Amino acid sequence: MTSEDPGERILAAAFELFDEHGLLDVSVEGIVAKAQASKSTFYQRFGSKEKVVVAYLEHGLKNLGALVETAKADGGLAGAEGLLAVFDVFDEWSRRSVVALSSILRVLNELEPTDSLRLAVVEFLDRSRARVAAAVAESGLDSPVEFTRSFQIIARGALVTAVEGDAEAAARARVMAGKLIEAHSLKSPFDAGTAEVSVRGSRPPAGVAEHG
Repeated sequence: MTSEDPGERILAAAFELFDEHGLLDVSVEGIVAKAQASKSTFYQRFGSKEKVVVAYLEHGLKNLGALVETAKADGGLAGAEGLLAVFDVFDEWSRRSVVALSSILRVLNELEPTDSLRLAVVEFLDRSRARVAAAVAESGLDSPVEFTRSFQIIARGALVTAVEGDAEAAARARVMAGKLIEAHSLKSPFDAGTAEVSVRGSRPPAGVAEHG
């Protein structure tokens, strides 16, 4: 907390607290106390806790935008295959803070549909899905909207499994996403061998079927 800018201190404090305690159990009072800032500064800069939560989610997936742009630039299967790196990002996040990932599930499952925090998380997920859908459409895959929904199901399933204690959830999901790309490919068979490499550069974990 050495920054002279109170807004930066607030974000740094919030991100650390979200990693440690999750999204639901961190209060504005706790954030400003850790950041050594005032509540008035917090609300002037951010307006609400929900805005800080969205900033945290965007930070947690900061590489997704770059991956999507790479997919657009490369085009074809090279771009689609690049989407598998989303699971590299997920792996890093899940290993850093399962607590934070668990709290995202709590937000989606426990809060009322009209709750402002739940709405913020859902809106973020919708934006993420739209970005991936746009990249997939330009990568030449069949049925990009359907692909994106299936892709997100795999990602959310990996989130649930990681929260349940599977440290290799991202690696397993990466293999399944590779098969999904293969199924939606219109140009040529997708090299599923690339999906067999785990997010840490090894072979798939035990129990994950290899491709012939």
